[in-house]
Amino acid sequence: MTEYERLVAETREHIASTLAAYSNPMVAYSGGKDGLVAMHLINQARPGTVGVCELSFNFAQQTADIRETANRLGFNIVFKNSHDWLWLSQHKEFVFNTETKVRAKSFLVRQQKTIKDYAKQNSHDLVIFGRRKQENSVKAMLYTAHGRAQYHPLREWRVDDVWRYLASVGIDKPWIYTTSRGELQGNGPFYSLRPEHFGGVEGAWAYCNTIDPSIHPSRLES
Repeated sequence: MTEYERLVAETREHIASTLAAYSNPMVAYSGGKDGLVAMHLINQARPGTVGVCELSFNFAQQTADIRETANRLGFNIVFKNSHDWLWLSQHKEFVFNTETKVRAKSFLVRQQKTIKDYAKQNSHDLVIFGRRKQENSVKAMLYTAHGRAQYHPLREWRVDDVWRYLASVGIDKPWIYTTSRGELQGNGPFYSLRPEHFGGVEGAWAYCNTIDPSIHPSRLES
């Protein structure tokens, strides 16, 4: 058994034992590479587990791809939009901001609030994320936060393991990673793109507009 095969086998075993301890788990599903792997593994262990996906401010094609992929794979996904362009126009500090604290806050108000609210409203006792310590801050695989268990089954995975798993189960690379900036995209234009990659903020706006003509600074003028 290779190191990768051992990793996958151990992850499956850990998922099975963890899910057995909870009655109503859910997945924080982003539609990105890590979220896809987490959702696929959880869905195999407990078919029908709900995934909650926050779609605010994605590229239009990205949103369409996330929906199509979830439908094709038979995932039980609830799609949410926590904010709209009016909200973004009132919180412009979140647009193309490279400061760590601001980026962390934008993640909290965009995705985490959606996930936490849904979990509370629907009495989910376990929230599963696709986050990995190689790219994110993940203090442990399983812990309790805000009165609810949080689980990161991919914590020890590396990016090559993620791509290898997706290929092995026949899942296409998410559309966002096929764009010209590739993996630098992350899961959304305003929360992932760094202006220095495009010669400044204007360059970042122009780049987004070439991918999705609806993404234009004029939409922030309220």
